[in-house]
Amino acid sequence: MLALQIIHGSMGHKDYIYQRKLASLLPVDSFRFDFRGNLESGGKWSLAALPNEIDDIQCVAHYLHTHYGYFIRVVVGHSKGSVTSTKWIASATSAEQGSEEARQVRAFVNVAGRHRMYKFRYLYDLHADAIKAQGYGIWKVKVAGKPVDAKVYPHDIEAFSNWDTSYVSKDFPPNVDVLTIHGLEDGIVPP
Repeated sequence: MLALQIIHGSMGHKDYIYQRKLASLLPVDSFRFDFRGNLESGGKWSLAALPNEIDDIQCVAHYLHTHYGYFIRVVVGHSKGSVTSTKWIASATSAEQGSEEARQVRAFVNVAGRHRMYKFRYLYDLHADAIKAQGYGIWKVKVAGKPVDAKVYPHDIEAFSNWDTSYVSKDFPPNVDVLTIHGLEDGIVPP
């Protein structure tokens, strides 16, 4: 059976922005989940948890395949979720690291993907005083309508900003169709 997987962004969750509505409008089975440390999933949130989030995508895809017979054929990734999704899909070209589940993807929708990671260094300046005083900044956001204070450490900002996205041009499978959606006035993830 074929399915679609919808991946959320940083400090997001499976039902934010457009995810729930998109899933309800699609003519195929779809699956949304919260990355570890986000909303309904256990664990600790970290800005630089990209490797964990790639593992989460793989675990979900593997579970859906082994327990329900689904192959993920389409992935929709938003913002940070686009970065982790492209890395997971690109892993399909690696004989050592690629998974059968990643090799089944045939289409990817990149929604406001963060692929120029160095632009995220603005967090240093935004939290400079707090980082100097206590070693971390507090990122104040709303998640599912509730205020959330997330600790942002300098090493996480550095790791996130230095995440190598060259796999998009080097390793992304040529048989996967891509649609990119990005607003030209996006102030959160500049195009």
